[in-house]
Amino acid sequence: MSFLSKIFGIFNFSSFKNNAGKIIPAILLFASLGVAYFFFVYKPATEREHFINIYKEILIIRFVLPDTAKANPEIAKMIKQNGLNEREFNSLYNYYASNPEYFLVMYDSSRARAEREIATRKTGTQNNK
Repeated sequence: MSFLSKIFGIFNFSSFKNNAGKIIPAILLFASLGVAYFFFVYKPATEREHFINIYKEILIIRFVLPDTAKANPEIAKMIKQNGLNEREFNSLYNYYASNPEYFLVMYDSSRARAEREIATRKTGTQNNK
């Protein structure tokens, strides 16, 4: 007895006509699960990259403006300039933070990019003096 036979109670694959009533709903179920995964779970690489860049900018703003009262409005403005509102950003943050190992990789990437950009800005500033 095959795996599919056990799951769907289909014992005779040679007579598709008799089993069509069981096979078609199973196919529709798997197709529906695939579509649901794509829309509700899967985050494309471009969205992850967008989040990493936004988070990099947040880290830079926090470095340049250590005073939270001054930094928060700038962060809100930057998030809006990147096409998100605060609720959307928080939703993305919570989504990625729900997987700590994956989030750590994204955070490290954001941090490394921020450090490079800050170093570049400092070097550029020193060269202009």
